[in-house]
Amino acid sequence: MKAMKAKTRILVVDDTESVLVSIATILDDGCYDVVTASDGKEAWELLNRGEKFDIIISDYNMPEMNGIGLLLNIRNDPRPIAQTPFILMSGGGQEELEEMCVKYDACFLSKPFSVNGLVALLSDAGSS
Repeated sequence: MKAMKAKTRILVVDDTESVLVSIATILDDGCYDVVTASDGKEAWELLNRGEKFDIIISDYNMPEMNGIGLLLNIRNDPRPIAQTPFILMSGGGQEELEEMCVKYDACFLSKPFSVNGLVALLSDAGSS
């Protein structure tokens, strides 16, 4: 009997529900288990409850806690979550955000993005 490969568990964080639904739909191909959160605070609460994710995709501009705040909380945490691959999405002010991503070992995804671009970035993030 062949062992089934575990699905890649992804946390998608965005305050725009249509973006959450779009990304979840794109990734609903049997390879990914997608969990969503509406802002950084909700995502951080999931992580603090012990939820484990293989990759985190987060929008930058959100209420409560933005994507950089979430990234910094994760990277500064003493638990293994600090090493979780992180993809930051944004549609504006990209140069500064891209520099932050380099500094904190995250990938940057410019909105709007293509399905192929998202899947390629997930593949890169998951293998690093």
